[in-house]
Amino acid sequence: NKLLHEFATPNRAAAPTFSPDLKTLAFADCVGNLGVESVIYTLELETGKQTKIGSCYGPIIRLAFSGDGKRLVGASVYGLMALAAKLQLQRDIHGEVAVFDVSSQKDLLRMAYVLPENVSPTSVEKWFRHVPTHIALDQDGSTLLLASTSGLIKVIDVETGDNRISMELDGEPAKPQETPETGA
Repeated sequence: NKLLHEFATPNRAAAPTFSPDLKTLAFADCVGNLGVESVIYTLELETGKQTKIGSCYGPIIRLAFSGDGKRLVGASVYGLMALAAKLQLQRDIHGEVAVFDVSSQKDLLRMAYVLPENVSPTSVEKWFRHVPTHIALDQDGSTLLLASTSGLIKVIDVETGDNRISMELDGEPAKPQETPETGA
């Protein structure tokens, strides 16, 4: 029942995430009332030192540290920015994933995600299933895992951006099978 830390952000904080050693907090500050950009910060809890790590377009929905705490990945959704991307690039881009080096604040990997051709961006419920809502980095941050509720799983080499594994599982929950022994 003791308040350990309290701090304010200029706009709207999102996706707070502790480093593996629990000494640092990462969070995104969504800029503007539409969340057009998210600025990612780390806050050292013992000293109060705040560092800008990088930024992404759109509100950040997830942040995750590598196991050693040296890298940070964020996933964002574009929202209204998707309309601008569609007009400019002629593609249904709905967000991005970015990996940063925490100590140098350098972008290590940045990639957009595109909706499958058979998914309409007008149905938020359907297209959100394709957003990488689960992100993780391995121990040293050299490998990125992306997964969505649609069943998409990707394992990506952070240094090259190459897909090591890319598969799509059936995103529907398994239905119980009837067995002769139980009749259920």
